[in-house]
Amino acid sequence: MNITARVADLTKEKNDLTSCRYDLAVMTYYLERSLFPLVKQVIKDDGYLFFETFYKQKAAGNEHISNQYKLESNELLKEFSEWKILFFEENEQEGRQTIFCQKIQKSIG
Repeated sequence: MNITARVADLTKEKNDLTSCRYDLAVMTYYLERSLFPLVKQVIKDDGYLFFETFYKQKAAGNEHISNQYKLESNELLKEFSEWKILFFEENEQEGRQTIFCQKIQKSIG
Protein backbone atom coordinates (compact mmCIF):
# COMPACT_ATOMS: atom_id res chain seq x y z
CA MET A 1 0.00 0.00 0.00
CA ASN A 2 1.35 3.40 -0.98
CA ILE A 3 0.42 6.37 1.14
CA THR A 4 1.16 9.90 0.06
CA ALA A 5 0.24 12.39 2.74
CA ARG A 6 -0.54 15.98 1.92
CA VAL A 7 -1.16 18.80 4.33
CA ALA A 8 -3.12 21.57 2.69
CA ASP A 9 -4.69 24.87 3.58
CA LEU A 10 -8.09 24.30 2.02
CA THR A 11 -8.92 27.98 1.81
CA LYS A 12 -5.68 28.93 0.04
CA GLU A 13 -5.12 25.82 -2.11
CA LYS A 14 -8.70 25.29 -3.27
CA ASN A 15 -7.84 25.44 -6.99
CA ASP A 16 -4.87 23.06 -6.66
CA LEU A 17 -6.94 20.49 -4.81
CA THR A 18 -9.70 20.24 -7.42
CA SER A 19 -7.30 18.77 -9.99
CA CYS A 20 -6.81 15.63 -7.86
CA ARG A 21 -8.97 12.98 -6.22
CA TYR A 22 -8.17 11.53 -2.82
CA ASP A 23 -8.85 8.21 -1.10
CA LEU A 24 -9.01 9.80 2.33
CA ALA A 25 -9.42 13.27 3.81
CA VAL A 26 -8.87 14.06 7.48
CA MET A 27 -10.16 17.33 8.91
CA THR A 28 -9.77 18.05 12.60
CA TYR A 29 -10.80 21.07 14.64
CA TYR A 30 -11.28 23.29 11.63
CA LEU A 31 -14.70 24.32 10.39
CA GLU A 32 -15.36 26.26 7.22
CA ARG A 33 -18.78 25.19 5.96
CA SER A 34 -18.21 26.71 2.52
CA LEU A 35 -15.59 23.98 1.95
CA PHE A 36 -18.06 21.07 2.31
CA PRO A 37 -18.75 20.98 -1.47
CA LEU A 38 -14.98 20.94 -2.17
CA VAL A 39 -14.42 18.06 0.23
CA LYS A 40 -17.23 16.10 -1.39
CA GLN A 41 -15.77 16.80 -4.83
CA VAL A 42 -12.15 15.80 -4.19
CA ILE A 43 -12.78 12.51 -2.40
CA LYS A 44 -12.90 9.57 -4.81
CA ASP A 45 -15.92 7.32 -5.05
CA ASP A 46 -15.55 4.74 -2.27
CA GLY A 47 -13.09 7.12 -0.55
CA TYR A 48 -13.29 8.13 3.09
CA LEU A 49 -13.65 11.21 5.25
CA PHE A 50 -12.71 11.54 8.90
CA PHE A 51 -13.95 14.81 10.38
CA GLU A 52 -13.83 15.94 13.99
CA THR A 53 -14.44 19.37 15.43
CA PHE A 54 -16.33 21.31 18.07
CA TYR A 55 -20.09 21.42 18.27
CA LYS A 56 -22.52 23.56 20.22
CA GLN A 57 -22.76 21.93 23.63
CA LYS A 58 -22.99 24.23 26.64
CA ALA A 59 -21.61 21.74 29.16
CA ALA A 60 -18.51 21.06 27.10
CA GLY A 61 -16.17 23.73 28.41
CA ASN A 62 -15.42 25.01 24.89
CA GLU A 63 -17.00 28.42 25.49
CA HIS A 64 -13.79 30.10 24.32
CA ILE A 65 -14.56 28.91 20.76
CA SER A 66 -16.90 31.14 18.76
CA ASN A 67 -20.21 29.51 17.84
CA GLN A 68 -19.33 30.35 14.24
CA TYR A 69 -16.77 27.53 14.44
CA LYS A 70 -19.02 24.98 16.12
CA LEU A 71 -21.29 22.48 14.45
CA GLU A 72 -24.97 22.20 15.21
CA SER A 73 -26.11 18.92 16.73
CA ASN A 74 -26.02 16.17 14.06
CA GLU A 75 -24.81 18.65 11.43
CA LEU A 76 -22.23 16.27 9.97
CA LEU A 77 -24.80 13.48 9.78
CA LYS A 78 -27.08 15.76 7.78
CA GLU A 79 -24.30 17.13 5.57
CA PHE A 80 -23.00 13.68 4.62
CA SER A 81 -26.34 11.86 4.66
CA GLU A 82 -25.76 10.49 1.14
CA TRP A 83 -22.54 8.83 2.28
CA LYS A 84 -22.20 5.56 4.19
CA ILE A 85 -21.78 6.48 7.85
CA LEU A 86 -19.24 4.15 9.47
CA PHE A 87 -18.94 6.02 12.77
CA PHE A 88 -20.63 9.04 14.31
CA GLU A 89 -20.40 10.49 17.78
CA GLU A 90 -21.36 13.65 19.62
CA ASN A 91 -19.28 13.73 22.77
CA GLU A 92 -21.12 16.04 25.13
CA GLN A 93 -18.38 16.11 27.77
CA GLU A 94 -15.76 17.26 25.27
CA GLY A 95 -18.13 19.18 22.99
CA ARG A 96 -16.91 17.51 19.83
CA GLN A 97 -18.58 15.84 16.89
CA THR A 98 -16.86 13.06 14.96
CA ILE A 99 -17.76 11.32 11.74
CA PHE A 100 -16.04 8.66 9.66
CA CYS A 101 -17.86 8.02 6.40
CA GLN A 102 -17.44 6.60 2.93
CA LYS A 103 -18.46 8.27 -0.31
CA ILE A 104 -20.86 5.99 -2.12
CA GLN A 105 -20.31 5.53 -5.83
CA LYS A 106 -23.18 7.07 -7.74
CA SER A 107 -24.97 4.66 -10.03
CA ILE A 108 -25.15 5.58 -13.70
CA GLY A 109 -28.56 5.86 -15.25
